[in-house]
Amino acid sequence: GLAERMNWLGVALEDDETGVSLIQAGIAKEKIKDWIKDAQVDVGDGQMVNAFDAFEDLSIGPMLKKAQKIGGDPFEEPPEFALNQAFIFIKPHALTDGVKALVKSILREQSISIIDEGFIGAEAISSRKLVDNHYYAIASKATLA
Repeated sequence: GLAERMNWLGVALEDDETGVSLIQAGIAKEKIKDWIKDAQVDVGDGQMVNAFDAFEDLSIGPMLKKAQKIGGDPFEEPPEFALNQAFIFIKPHALTDGVKALVKSILREQSISIIDEGFIGAEAISSRKLVDNHYYAIASKATLA
């Protein structure tokens, strides 16, 4: 979601609805930026997990509440924000009209709206190091051994 939109679409934290909600929930911008790189977070009782794992599979409301518990004021009410958002990309080798139609069909069946769609060419992906940034968290952990 947020990490992918910031990386692939170049959206600033302050311009993303989820980013704004995290800030409104009392999470410091620098902490959010650390979480986007999949930093280790204390989920309670000293149990450290990757940020992505801590928030995985949570809808926006529970995610904001958990974010407050981990990195903000757990007693403050989270902001009103009920819309889940996602960033979906189809890898180049699968980018066909048939695959695009299938993805749209599956999303429609689940009552999921497509807000926008676009294309990022190979030159932009390479020059902006989008793949490197996307896999940064995995690669950085692989080199820790």
